[in-house]
Amino acid sequence: MFRSFFLKLLAFLASGVASAVIDLTCFALLFHWILPHLPLPRLIVSVALARVISCVFNYLVNRNCVFGSPKGGKMDLLSFGQYLLLAAGILAGSYYGTRFAMYLLPAAEPTFLKMAVDVFLFLVSFSLQKRVIFASRRKKEEVKR
Repeated sequence: MFRSFFLKLLAFLASGVASAVIDLTCFALLFHWILPHLPLPRLIVSVALARVISCVFNYLVNRNCVFGSPKGGKMDLLSFGQYLLLAAGILAGSYYGTRFAMYLLPAAEPTFLKMAVDVFLFLVSFSLQKRVIFASRRKKEEVKR
């Protein structure tokens, strides 16, 4: 029982780390190399595109690998809808948090500021996914045992 919990926690952490690497890599590529050459608002576009890519990856890994999928991989519309709402909130938090940090520390590297903001948002996401989004799936698994 303890081993199962520990393995799930490690899987969630690994999923989060992989998503963060994908998010920060996409953000850095967009912010520093791709978007400076385009007439677009760099910060919001970089944050949004990076978050969309990492969000899809994270949902699929958490649903199918971390919390399991009782429907054989079919889309669970309730959890996906909840996850999209969480992702939208985290997107806004990442953008406004990074923007505020850039205002407070204008000489600091934006990627590092975003990383600090996203550590806090990771903890919020973990709590909500565990207690709300994938809670019914976890309860169904416990009833079957």
